[in-house]
Amino acid sequence: MTTIGEANAIQAVLRYILGWSIESDAAEGSAGYLAQRAQQALGTGLSRDEVSVLWRRLTYIVEVGRERDRQWRRMGGMTPPDGTGTPELREAAGLAMRAAYESFRDDGGSWVAVLNEAVAKAFAEDDLVVLRERLVIVAAHVLCWIEAIDRREHSS
Repeated sequence: MTTIGEANAIQAVLRYILGWSIESDAAEGSAGYLAQRAQQALGTGLSRDEVSVLWRRLTYIVEVGRERDRQWRRMGGMTPPDGTGTPELREAAGLAMRAAYESFRDDGGSWVAVLNEAVAKAFAEDDLVVLRERLVIVAAHVLCWIEAIDRREHSS
């Protein structure tokens, strides 16, 4: 989970994005307070729920950043070739797309099917612009899955 220092960093990002000042009082750093300040700063532009989602997503980005720091310390700045776009990987992407479609058609699908399809599509690309776009899609699916896990944890 997010530390106090990371929460302060997230608040700084929100201050920059939304253009408001947040006092250091911990109670005022709550999602409810942030929603109220966002509504004041932007009129009715952001609801309490929208600010809460923004807050959670920023905490996920902080977690990913922490993991990247650990990876950097462990492995340094890795620069292997992409290895994408081979005929075998393009064929595998087609199979993953069909498997995901069948999974959703037959039993409502799964996160494994969603992520497998997105990763396979990225692996099939040899155009760097499209590869990057696909990897952003993969990252978004991963964060969406994390959000789903967090929702399940909070509802139980």
